[in-house]
Amino acid sequence: MEKEELKKVIMLGLPIAVKYENIKQKRDSIVFPIFIGSLVISLILLSFLVISLPGINKTIVTFGFFYSVKELLKLSLGIVLIFAFVPVLNLVPLSIGSLILIPRNKSLTNEMSNVQTEFNQITNLPSTFNNTKALNKFNDYLYSGRATNLQECSSIYFNEFKQVSSNIALEAEIPSITPRNI
Repeated sequence: MEKEELKKVIMLGLPIAVKYENIKQKRDSIVFPIFIGSLVISLILLSFLVISLPGINKTIVTFGFFYSVKELLKLSLGIVLIFAFVPVLNLVPLSIGSLILIPRNKSLTNEMSNVQTEFNQITNLPSTFNNTKALNKFNDYLYSGRATNLQECSSIYFNEFKQVSSNIALEAEIPSITPRNI
């Protein structure tokens, strides 16, 4: 694609990319309620389980599972119960959340694929560039004169991505360099 045609395609693709990103954000956010629900229900069920055990001082056991110092044996029992039963208890809210949220997740996934198909049909750009960041960068490359066609735009975009990735890797290595290592 040449410069003028690519500019038109980018302007047509930007609203579709915004729509796609909004749907993707909604779909990605449905996992959070499952996590919070599983955490709350697990703590409630585990507190009922610990309180119902015989021989544990029920006035000391609170929602936070605090034990007195003199009852270290019971503390270790509580720790074992937490690590043994929390994964099992997490299955309950996860299954409930999955039953409620799976249809929503499927509908959002179908909507995302429909928007992706619409983007591909209207713009004829690869699906890799179905995001506002890439399209805005392409627009900048075209207006600044750094690129004149799609191939040059994608080449510059991927080179910048590689450079940023290598800079991040370099920044991660800098703390490990000490005067002894030099």
